[in-house]
Amino acid sequence: MNDLERGIKLFNAGRYAEAVRAFEALPGGGENARFCLEHARRSLQEQRSARKNLLLPAAERPAELLKKGNHAGALRLLKRIFAGDPCSGFRLARDLWLGADFPRLSRPSAWAWFFLSSEAWRHGEDREALSLLNRASRSSRSFSWMRYYVAEILLRRLDLFELALKETRELIRGCPWLWEARCLRAEILMALGADSPLAGLGRLRVPEKSMAPFLAWRGALQLWSGDCASALKDLDLAVSLGNPDALCWRGAVLTMLGGYGAALEDLEKVLALDPKDPEAMTWRAEALRRLGRLEESLSGLQGLLAASEDALWARVNRALLHLELGDLASAREDFARLCPPFYRDAPDQRDKPAGETSYLCPGLSPRRMRHILEEALKLARGLRRSDSHLNRAWMRAAGVAVPRRPSPQARLLYWLRAKGLKTPPELVLGPGSLGEDEARLILGR
Repeated sequence: MNDLERGIKLFNAGRYAEAVRAFEALPGGGENARFCLEHARRSLQEQRSARKNLLLPAAERPAELLKKGNHAGALRLLKRIFAGDPCSGFRLARDLWLGADFPRLSRPSAWAWFFLSSEAWRHGEDREALSLLNRASRSSRSFSWMRYYVAEILLRRLDLFELALKETRELIRGCPWLWEARCLRAEILMALGADSPLAGLGRLRVPEKSMAPFLAWRGALQLWSGDCASALKDLDLAVSLGNPDALCWRGAVLTMLGGYGAALEDLEKVLALDPKDPEAMTWRAEALRRLGRLEESLSGLQGLLAASEDALWARVNRALLHLELGDLASAREDFARLCPPFYRDAPDQRDKPAGETSYLCPGLSPRRMRHILEEALKLARGLRRSDSHLNRAWMRAAGVAVPRRPSPQARLLYWLRAKGLKTPPELVLGPGSLGEDEARLILGR
């Protein structure tokens, strides 16, 4: 293992001081080494600032206390952070919630219900997760920030856009310090086809320590809406502040603008830190394909699609690659998987096997397939994610009539139908395990 690999491993383990020393020891440096060193130094600085602000040694951070089994101490520290700095408290609670790091608490409380909802979310129990979060967030005004996760479930798991939008509006009124709620609201408005979904984000004031993630998120929203010039300004600044997500999205912007060499430099840096980042892998493969480096592009997509069948835009790119390489059979197979599945048995019963699934491909010429795939990429603008709510945004941009809850399983169904292509008549229902009426009942709406 060389110093670069060892530094990346130490960085990913949160051992920033050791990572800095490893990156500094690299002879000659290079672009990857300089980026990693800059990011490790910034992370180390943030880590030291957090310790200084909390007047606590590293061994007493919540994660360290949890590892030692001191759950009560970790919760006391989390409460203390919230009392002094709600923004930092929210980010820490978010990391613990997403990572499911907090064990079950013995006494019923808002915090106990909050962390139990994480367990329910991970197991796909959306009804239970919503119920627990609703109870926790309404138990006291001081816990109203927890409704951010209600909005997340409504949006990303259930595709209930209008309900999610109402949650973010309440959040913004009750927790004006929570800038993440405004960015989430912009995503929902984009999915709903609002004329100016990002209005207000340009005037939003965020804490200086939150500037990097805010600029990265706003830059991503601009990328997905097709405003590459504005996105590049935000992402350049976010990258200079050490935000790794911004580096991926800047690589996407540069690909959209035709700067493939610079785009690949950014994307390679992202993949050096996280070799399995699906968005970076998809954009890297697309940049390589546009450069004519077809075999390299195909090799990257094979691994991604083997790991994730839902990588929609990776499949679009691979179908185009197969056409470029003259492999019509493989191109047709990928194209078929972009059409909605045809089920031989009912697939909607969660406690039973889905039954046999087949995919029907319209009998199109290679030229027609290529046109549809390239138009889909063009109309998707800067989107290469599999989020169903963002898919709704690009379908609207394509001028396709979209139902209220488009299914991610339906893939390019709406696009194909809009172009008059033959597709199965059955529409796979939306991804949510809950209907809108049931969600409203749980949330008391």
